[in-house]
Amino acid sequence: MVDGLDLAVPAGVVCGFVGPNGAGKTTTIRMLLGLVRPTSGSGTVLAEPLQAPHRFLPRVGAMIEDGMTVFVSSHLLTELEQVADHLVMIRSGSLVFQGTVAELIARRPPTIALRPSRRHDTERVAAMVGATGLATASNDDGEVLVSLPPSMSRDESFSRAAELNRAAHDLDIALARVDVSRPTLEDAFLELTSGRSGDVR
Repeated sequence: MVDGLDLAVPAGVVCGFVGPNGAGKTTTIRMLLGLVRPTSGSGTVLAEPLQAPHRFLPRVGAMIEDGMTVFVSSHLLTELEQVADHLVMIRSGSLVFQGTVAELIARRPPTIALRPSRRHDTERVAAMVGATGLATASNDDGEVLVSLPPSMSRDESFSRAAELNRAAHDLDIALARVDVSRPTLEDAFLELTSGRSGDVR
């Protein structure tokens, strides 16, 4: 039931409409779509009266029943990473990947970058990490890049970084940088598309 609801939604916004079960959300949306008629009151959608839904419905999209599939085409990967559960990725008309966002991101392992204060300690840091069974590589900046298991969670990654920092301290190695980097959807996309960003931004 909806009782004297008075609301105004500005044009061009994403408006969240929330409330507990039975609050009247679905009934309100049904009225706005002309699916049920209010017993009293008035309203407009896109400056057209509720009593004439045929005037505004061609310009309105709605999903009012919380098991529908939404198929979104977008090049804004940072936004898709926040809202998408499943991904289908194509390149040159062919399928590159389909599955969950987590599955795609897991193709690139999280890493820890360790940079010793003294550049000549780089090899010692690499040996220290290697003794733990983790794979390492060094870059031109004197950093040791540690590859973590793809399944490792964010919290586990930070815990491992702290452990490596303590281990370096125990060896009298001062680390100027300890940085945990987890892959993003865009990282995975660029890897699968050979670094071609296309319209991605």
